[in-house]
Amino acid sequence: MTVKTQISKHDFDPLAYFPFSQFGAVLGFSPILLGMSGARVYSVSTEAGDFILRLDRAGAERAGLVSHQRHAAAHGIAPNIIWYDEIAIISTKVNGMSLGQAVSNPSSRDAAIVSLVNQIAKLHAIHCDGLVEVDLGAKAFKLFAAQSARPGFPNWALPLSDRLTRARDELANDKRFVFSHCDLNPGNMIWDGNKVWLVDWEQANLSHPYLDLATVGMFLSFSDEEALALLAVQEKAVIGEEEWRIFLAVRDLARMSFASIFFQLIPDLATVPFATLEATLTIKECFGRLSRGHLDLGRPEGRALIGAACLKPCVKA
Repeated sequence: MTVKTQISKHDFDPLAYFPFSQFGAVLGFSPILLGMSGARVYSVSTEAGDFILRLDRAGAERAGLVSHQRHAAAHGIAPNIIWYDEIAIISTKVNGMSLGQAVSNPSSRDAAIVSLVNQIAKLHAIHCDGLVEVDLGAKAFKLFAAQSARPGFPNWALPLSDRLTRARDELANDKRFVFSHCDLNPGNMIWDGNKVWLVDWEQANLSHPYLDLATVGMFLSFSDEEALALLAVQEKAVIGEEEWRIFLAVRDLARMSFASIFFQLIPDLATVPFATLEATLTIKECFGRLSRGHLDLGRPEGRALIGAACLKPCVKA
Protein backbone atom coordinates (compact mmCIF):
# COMPACT_ATOMS: atom_id res chain seq x y z
CA MET A 1 0.00 0.00 0.00
CA THR A 2 1.34 3.44 -0.92
CA VAL A 3 0.28 6.38 1.20
CA LYS A 4 0.50 9.81 -0.41
CA THR A 5 -0.12 12.84 1.75
CA GLN A 6 0.63 16.53 1.67
CA ILE A 7 1.73 16.53 5.30
CA SER A 8 4.73 18.67 6.20
CA LYS A 9 7.49 17.11 8.28
CA HIS A 10 6.67 19.75 10.90
CA ASP A 11 2.97 18.85 10.95
CA PHE A 12 1.97 16.05 13.32
CA ASP A 13 -1.73 15.76 12.39
CA PRO A 14 -2.09 11.96 12.71
CA LEU A 15 -5.25 11.57 10.65
CA ALA A 16 -3.61 13.25 7.65
CA TYR A 17 -1.75 9.96 7.13
CA PHE A 18 -5.00 8.09 6.43
CA PRO A 19 -6.60 9.59 3.31
CA PHE A 20 -10.09 8.34 2.54
CA SER A 21 -9.10 7.32 -0.99
CA GLN A 22 -6.81 4.60 0.38
CA PHE A 23 -8.15 3.76 3.84
CA GLY A 24 -11.82 4.60 3.64
CA ALA A 25 -13.38 6.17 6.71
CA VAL A 26 -11.47 6.33 9.99
CA LEU A 27 -13.56 4.32 12.44
CA GLY A 28 -11.50 4.74 15.57
CA PHE A 29 -8.48 6.69 16.75
CA SER A 30 -6.70 6.65 20.11
CA PRO A 31 -3.22 7.38 21.49
CA ILE A 32 -1.14 4.55 22.95
CA LEU A 33 0.42 5.75 26.17
CA LEU A 34 3.00 3.01 26.71
CA GLY A 35 6.66 3.67 25.97
CA MET A 36 9.10 6.44 26.83
CA SER A 37 10.95 6.98 23.54
CA GLY A 38 9.28 10.34 22.94
CA ALA A 39 7.47 9.02 19.88
CA ARG A 40 3.73 9.64 19.57
CA VAL A 41 1.98 6.34 18.89
CA TYR A 42 -1.65 5.88 17.85
CA SER A 43 -4.03 3.01 17.19
CA VAL A 44 -6.07 3.77 14.08
CA SER A 45 -9.02 1.69 12.88
CA THR A 46 -10.19 2.27 9.30
CA GLU A 47 -12.40 0.59 6.75
CA ALA A 48 -9.20 -0.89 5.28
CA GLY A 49 -8.09 -2.45 8.59
CA ASP A 50 -6.37 -1.66 11.88
CA PHE A 51 -3.02 0.12 12.01
CA ILE A 52 -0.40 1.56 14.34
CA LEU A 53 0.95 5.02 13.51
CA ARG A 54 4.25 6.08 15.07
CA LEU A 55 5.30 9.74 14.79
CA ASP A 56 8.81 10.83 15.79
CA ARG A 57 10.36 14.25 15.83
CA ALA A 58 11.68 15.43 12.48
CA GLY A 59 15.24 14.24 11.90
CA ALA A 60 14.96 11.14 14.11
CA GLU A 61 16.84 8.08 12.90
CA ARG A 62 14.46 6.03 10.77
CA ALA A 63 16.40 3.72 8.47
CA GLY A 64 17.64 1.37 11.18
CA LEU A 65 14.29 1.03 12.90
CA VAL A 66 12.47 0.34 9.63
CA SER A 67 15.11 -2.13 8.42
CA HIS A 68 15.11 -4.06 11.71
CA GLN A 69 11.34 -4.36 11.86
CA ARG A 70 11.08 -5.37 8.21
CA HIS A 71 13.63 -8.16 8.65
CA ALA A 72 11.72 -9.44 11.67
CA ALA A 73 8.37 -9.07 9.89
CA ALA A 74 9.62 -11.19 6.99
CA HIS A 75 9.98 -14.05 9.48
CA GLY A 76 6.61 -13.54 11.18
CA ILE A 77 8.11 -11.98 14.32
CA ALA A 78 7.04 -8.34 13.91
CA PRO A 79 4.05 -6.58 12.29
CA ASN A 80 4.44 -5.51 8.67
CA ILE A 81 5.42 -1.93 7.88
CA ILE A 82 3.19 -0.69 5.08
CA TRP A 83 4.56 2.83 4.72
CA TYR A 84 7.01 5.29 6.26
CA ASP A 85 8.62 8.68 5.73
CA GLU A 86 11.09 10.81 7.70
CA ILE A 87 8.79 11.12 10.73
CA ALA A 88 6.10 8.46 10.43
CA ILE A 89 5.77 4.69 10.31
CA ILE A 90 2.47 2.92 9.65
CA SER A 91 2.38 -0.76 10.63
CA THR A 92 -0.38 -3.31 10.65
CA LYS A 93 -1.86 -3.65 14.12
CA VAL A 94 -1.68 -6.92 16.02
CA ASN A 95 -4.89 -7.26 18.00
CA GLY A 96 -4.39 -9.02 21.29
CA MET A 97 -3.05 -8.43 24.77
CA SER A 98 0.35 -7.62 26.21
CA LEU A 99 2.51 -10.56 27.19
CA GLY A 100 2.22 -9.42 30.79
CA GLN A 101 -1.55 -9.89 30.64
CA ALA A 102 -1.21 -13.23 28.85
CA VAL A 103 1.26 -14.55 31.41
CA SER A 104 -0.99 -13.50 34.29
CA ASN A 105 -3.79 -15.67 32.85
CA PRO A 106 -3.30 -19.39 33.65
CA SER A 107 -5.14 -20.41 30.47
CA SER A 108 -2.67 -18.60 28.18
CA ARG A 109 0.53 -18.42 30.26
CA ASP A 110 2.36 -21.54 29.08
CA ALA A 111 1.47 -21.18 25.39
CA ALA A 112 2.43 -17.51 25.36
CA ILE A 113 5.79 -18.12 27.01
CA VAL A 114 6.67 -21.00 24.68
CA SER A 115 5.71 -18.87 21.66
CA LEU A 116 7.86 -16.00 22.93
CA VAL A 117 10.93 -18.18 23.39
CA ASN A 118 10.46 -19.64 19.91
CA GLN A 119 10.17 -16.14 18.45
CA ILE A 120 13.35 -15.03 20.24
CA ALA A 121 15.23 -18.06 18.92
CA LYS A 122 13.95 -17.36 15.40
CA LEU A 123 15.03 -13.71 15.67
CA HIS A 124 18.53 -14.66 16.79
CA ALA A 125 18.97 -16.83 13.70
CA ILE A 126 18.27 -13.96 11.26
CA HIS A 127 21.14 -12.29 9.40
CA CYS A 128 20.46 -8.56 9.15
CA ASP A 129 22.86 -6.07 7.57
CA GLY A 130 23.53 -2.71 9.17
CA LEU A 131 23.37 -3.85 12.78
CA VAL A 132 25.92 -2.67 15.35
CA GLU A 133 27.55 -4.90 17.96
CA VAL A 134 26.61 -3.56 21.40
CA ASP A 135 29.03 -4.40 24.20
CA LEU A 136 26.50 -5.11 26.94
CA GLY A 137 29.04 -4.91 29.76
CA ALA A 138 30.51 -1.60 28.64
CA LYS A 139 27.06 -0.11 28.04
CA ALA A 140 25.76 -1.14 31.47
CA PHE A 141 28.91 0.13 33.19
CA LYS A 142 28.65 3.52 31.50
CA LEU A 143 24.95 3.91 32.27
CA PHE A 144 25.26 2.85 35.90
CA ALA A 145 28.35 4.98 36.56
CA ALA A 146 26.61 8.10 35.27
CA GLN A 147 23.49 7.55 37.41
CA SER A 148 25.16 6.36 40.60
CA ALA A 149 27.25 9.56 40.65
CA ARG A 150 24.14 11.76 40.75
CA PRO A 151 22.90 13.29 44.01
CA GLY A 152 19.86 11.41 45.25
CA PHE A 153 20.84 7.99 43.90
CA PRO A 154 19.69 5.39 46.49
CA ASN A 155 22.52 4.69 48.91
CA TRP A 156 21.66 1.00 49.21
CA ALA A 157 22.41 0.53 45.50
CA LEU A 158 25.86 2.15 45.50
CA PRO A 159 27.75 -1.10 46.29
CA LEU A 160 26.33 -2.62 43.09
CA SER A 161 29.26 -1.21 41.13
CA ASP A 162 31.29 -4.22 42.34
CA ARG A 163 28.62 -6.65 41.19
CA LEU A 164 28.44 -4.84 37.87
CA THR A 165 32.20 -5.24 37.43
CA ARG A 166 31.98 -8.97 38.13
CA ALA A 167 29.13 -9.37 35.63
CA ARG A 168 31.04 -7.43 32.99
CA ASP A 169 34.15 -9.54 33.57
CA GLU A 170 32.10 -12.76 33.35
CA LEU A 171 30.99 -11.70 29.89
CA ALA A 172 34.35 -10.37 28.73
CA ASN A 173 35.41 -13.55 26.92
CA ASP A 174 31.99 -14.35 25.45
CA LYS A 175 31.84 -12.48 22.16
CA ARG A 176 28.62 -13.96 20.77
CA PHE A 177 26.40 -11.43 19.03
CA VAL A 178 23.00 -12.09 17.47
CA PHE A 179 20.14 -9.99 16.08
CA SER A 180 18.36 -8.93 19.29
CA HIS A 181 15.33 -6.82 20.12
CA CYS A 182 17.11 -5.37 23.20
CA ASP A 183 13.94 -3.93 24.79
CA LEU A 184 11.57 -6.78 25.59
CA ASN A 185 9.51 -5.08 28.26
CA PRO A 186 5.92 -6.39 28.57
CA GLY A 187 4.46 -3.60 26.45
CA ASN A 188 6.63 -4.60 23.48
CA MET A 189 5.28 -8.16 23.25
CA ILE A 190 1.73 -8.89 22.09
CA TRP A 191 -0.08 -12.22 22.39
CA ASP A 192 -2.73 -12.63 19.67
CA GLY A 193 -4.08 -15.89 21.09
CA ASN A 194 -1.84 -18.00 18.86
CA LYS A 195 1.61 -16.48 18.98
CA VAL A 196 3.65 -13.60 20.37
CA TRP A 197 4.58 -10.61 18.21
CA LEU A 198 7.45 -8.24 19.02
CA VAL A 199 6.89 -4.51 18.47
CA ASP A 200 8.89 -1.26 18.88
CA TRP A 201 12.22 -2.04 17.21
CA GLU A 202 13.98 1.21 18.10
CA GLN A 203 16.68 -0.44 20.24
CA ALA A 204 17.29 -3.53 18.09
CA ASN A 205 20.91 -4.40 17.34
CA LEU A 206 23.50 -7.14 17.73
CA SER A 207 23.77 -8.21 21.36
CA HIS A 208 24.38 -11.27 23.51
CA PRO A 209 21.97 -14.15 22.76
CA TYR A 210 20.87 -14.29 26.41
CA LEU A 211 19.86 -10.61 26.67
CA ASP A 212 16.30 -10.81 25.30
CA LEU A 213 15.28 -13.72 27.54
CA ALA A 214 17.04 -12.18 30.55
CA THR A 215 15.11 -8.95 29.97
CA VAL A 216 11.77 -10.73 29.73
CA GLY A 217 12.57 -12.75 32.83
CA MET A 218 13.48 -9.60 34.74
CA PHE A 219 10.24 -7.78 33.89
CA LEU A 220 7.98 -10.81 34.35
CA SER A 221 9.76 -12.06 37.49
CA PHE A 222 10.64 -15.53 36.21
CA SER A 223 12.15 -17.78 38.85
CA ASP A 224 15.66 -19.11 38.28
CA GLU A 225 14.19 -22.54 37.59
CA GLU A 226 11.82 -21.16 34.95
CA ALA A 227 14.54 -19.04 33.34
CA LEU A 228 16.90 -22.01 33.18
CA ALA A 229 14.28 -24.20 31.51
CA LEU A 230 13.39 -21.50 28.99
CA LEU A 231 17.03 -20.83 28.19
CA ALA A 232 17.45 -24.52 27.35
CA VAL A 233 14.44 -24.30 25.02
CA GLN A 234 15.81 -21.18 23.34
CA GLU A 235 19.30 -22.62 22.86
CA LYS A 236 18.06 -26.15 22.12
CA ALA A 237 20.78 -27.43 24.43
CA VAL A 238 21.43 -28.48 28.00
CA ILE A 239 22.54 -25.45 29.99
CA GLY A 240 25.70 -26.17 31.98
CA GLU A 241 27.17 -24.27 34.92
CA GLU A 242 29.25 -21.94 32.75
CA GLU A 243 26.29 -21.01 30.53
CA TRP A 244 24.12 -20.41 33.59
CA ARG A 245 26.76 -18.11 35.14
CA ILE A 246 26.83 -16.13 31.91
CA PHE A 247 23.04 -15.89 31.89
CA LEU A 248 23.03 -14.57 35.46
CA ALA A 249 25.69 -12.02 34.50
CA VAL A 250 23.63 -10.88 31.51
CA ARG A 251 20.55 -10.60 33.72
CA ASP A 252 22.46 -8.43 36.21
CA LEU A 253 23.68 -6.21 33.38
CA ALA A 254 20.13 -5.92 32.05
CA ARG A 255 18.75 -5.04 35.48
CA MET A 256 21.32 -2.32 36.06
CA SER A 257 21.03 -0.97 32.51
CA PHE A 258 17.25 -0.64 32.62
CA ALA A 259 17.35 0.86 36.11
CA SER A 260 19.86 3.44 34.91
CA ILE A 261 17.70 4.26 31.88
CA PHE A 262 14.67 4.88 34.11
CA PHE A 263 16.78 7.09 36.42
CA GLN A 264 18.23 8.92 33.42
CA LEU A 265 14.73 10.10 32.56
CA ILE A 266 14.38 11.83 35.93
CA PRO A 267 15.68 15.43 35.75
CA ASP A 268 16.68 15.58 39.45
CA LEU A 269 17.06 12.35 41.43
CA ALA A 270 17.37 14.34 44.65
CA THR A 271 13.71 15.34 44.40
CA VAL A 272 12.55 11.70 44.48
CA PRO A 273 12.13 10.08 47.91
CA PHE A 274 13.66 6.63 47.41
CA ALA A 275 12.60 4.00 49.94
CA THR A 276 14.92 1.80 51.96
CA LEU A 277 15.99 -1.47 50.37
CA GLU A 278 13.45 -3.50 52.33
CA ALA A 279 10.61 -1.07 51.56
CA THR A 280 11.46 -0.85 47.84
CA LEU A 281 8.80 -2.48 45.68
CA THR A 282 9.54 -5.52 43.54
CA ILE A 283 9.06 -5.49 39.78
CA LYS A 284 5.95 -7.63 40.20
CA GLU A 285 4.49 -5.14 42.68
CA CYS A 286 5.29 -2.25 40.33
CA PHE A 287 3.47 -3.86 37.43
CA GLY A 288 0.55 -4.62 39.72
CA ARG A 289 0.29 -0.91 40.53
CA LEU A 290 0.74 -0.04 36.87
CA SER A 291 -2.14 -2.29 35.83
CA ARG A 292 -4.41 -0.66 38.43
CA GLY A 293 -3.45 2.85 37.32
CA HIS A 294 -1.56 3.55 40.55
CA LEU A 295 1.85 4.02 38.93
CA ASP A 296 2.61 6.48 36.14
CA LEU A 297 5.81 5.87 34.16
CA GLY A 298 5.51 9.38 32.77
CA ARG A 299 6.25 10.86 36.20
CA PRO A 300 9.60 10.91 38.07
CA GLU A 301 8.10 8.99 41.01
CA GLY A 302 6.94 6.14 38.77
CA ARG A 303 10.27 5.92 36.98
CA ALA A 304 12.11 5.92 40.30
CA LEU A 305 9.93 3.11 41.66
CA ILE A 306 10.48 0.78 38.73
CA GLY A 307 14.15 1.68 38.39
CA ALA A 308 14.78 0.85 42.04
CA ALA A 309 12.75 -2.37 41.61
CA CYS A 310 15.12 -3.44 38.82
CA LEU A 311 18.10 -3.00 41.15
CA LYS A 312 16.61 -4.65 44.25
CA PRO A 313 17.23 -8.31 43.19
CA CYS A 314 20.91 -7.52 42.51
CA VAL A 315 21.33 -6.38 46.11
CA LYS A 316 19.20 -9.14 47.63
CA ALA A 317 20.83 -12.00 45.71
